[in-house]
Amino acid sequence: NWYDAVNGNLITTGNSFTTPILTATTTLYIQTAGICPSNFVAVEAIINPVSSISVTDASSCGSASLTLNANSTETITWLDAPGGTILGTGNTFTTPFLNSSVQYFAVAGGICPSEPFAVNANINSIPVISLGNDTAVESGNSIVLDAGSGFASYTWNTSATTQFISTAISGDYSVLVTDANGC
Repeated sequence: NWYDAVNGNLITTGNSFTTPILTATTTLYIQTAGICPSNFVAVEAIINPVSSISVTDASSCGSASLTLNANSTETITWLDAPGGTILGTGNTFTTPFLNSSVQYFAVAGGICPSEPFAVNANINSIPVISLGNDTAVESGNSIVLDAGSGFASYTWNTSATTQFISTAISGDYSVLVTDANGC
């Protein structure tokens, strides 16, 4: 007989008992039935907490080897896919040299592991700009230099911060653009 407490409510009879879904460790009590019943014996249905984990993606402007980070109170295992090949253990994983973005997975814990968490190793392309010919000759006219649209910021060697500059002064001009990825 299966009980919810010593001399408590009878739950069921039989050699085994499948509990309903439990969210916490629960103690049940068993006792043999019959003319001479046994003493009550405690049986624990132990619910181990699922390991928790937090992860941090990494990015690079152009090809690189990246260090991915994960935090947990449990051991972290790095995988190439959920349930895939183990690549390493520990709070950090250093990728091989990457030419394109790759997704890795981190799992925390052993007895009750976390779900695999995706960790992205992002390889962002380096912005490409073209100001046209390296040399321009415009006698008596100003020339407009255009760094191209779609960048987050522009920094010209003239201290201008716009997409375009117009100049009639002879000299060398350069621009640093930054895209939405910080590249």
